[in-house]
Amino acid sequence: MSTDPENKRNVTLTWRSSMFATIATWTVAALGMAVLLVMAFGALAIDFDTPPMRRRRKPAE
Repeated sequence: MSTDPENKRNVTLTWRSSMFATIATWTVAALGMAVLLVMAFGALAIDFDTPPMRRRRKPAE
């Protein structure tokens, strides 16, 4: 960061916008990972909820 007093406001605004962008990025990334995990566990729940198909026996020839 610059220590120039005339440039202090510009540096502060840049730091705040950069901090906001970082927080927003990590928040959205965490939400995206949560959605993917929920989708994966939902697929597993559906797989274990439905009974497996029984094998059909071929008629003896």
